[in-house]
Amino acid sequence: MVIGQKPNWLCNLGLHKWRNYGESVVITWKEPGSLGFTTYGREVFTQRECLRCGIKVKRKLVHNSDGTLSCIGWDPLLDPEYEKLPEPQITLLTSLTQRIFIDLPKYFIHGVIYSIFGPLIFVGWIGLPLVSTNIGSTLVAIIGLGVFFLFVGVLNRFLTSFLWFSVKLSFLKMFFHGLALSIVLLFVNVIFNLIPNLMFPSLLTSVITFILGAILSGMVGKAIAGFGRKEE
Repeated sequence: MVIGQKPNWLCNLGLHKWRNYGESVVITWKEPGSLGFTTYGREVFTQRECLRCGIKVKRKLVHNSDGTLSCIGWDPLLDPEYEKLPEPQITLLTSLTQRIFIDLPKYFIHGVIYSIFGPLIFVGWIGLPLVSTNIGSTLVAIIGLGVFFLFVGVLNRFLTSFLWFSVKLSFLKMFFHGLALSIVLLFVNVIFNLIPNLMFPSLLTSVITFILGAILSGMVGKAIAGFGRKEE
């Protein structure tokens, strides 16, 4: 990296273009589920470098009581031959600040597409089979739903790769990816958009449910795409 290089404007927003490298380790973490917390594990690299601004960081790893490793954040990493960069260029946002000012907007951007086209998901599930059956072609309904699920899978792969991490899925897995996402998004839109607006119809309700639904849809999209995550 060139000394004194100014960060790209995307990097100033926290949207780095990371290249992973270093030692390969397996980390675990817990996420809330319907029946408490579920433990997940994934093989990752210990270091990464932004291909835009050149900043390098390494994972903060801690040993859990069960012998596994967990990542609790990132530390700046400077090569010995480099001079120390100005503090603002290497200071990383705290986990809480990052989630509020960086992750939430990214979740919103990720999910706003599904919130806008939420009715299409409903139509794809309910309307398309009904219309196709009425015209006497069950095969048309099956093919139409298959194309619809494939489109949802491709769209989520594109959004996840742009905002979060690379996703690699085969043609068949892309179909099941879209199927699983469509099922969850259907429930999200019904519970957090349709029902509240029917019970409390107002502009304020519409705005709140739209924002909340978009963020939740983004979280769902990222979580499901994680099953096809590709380590670079």
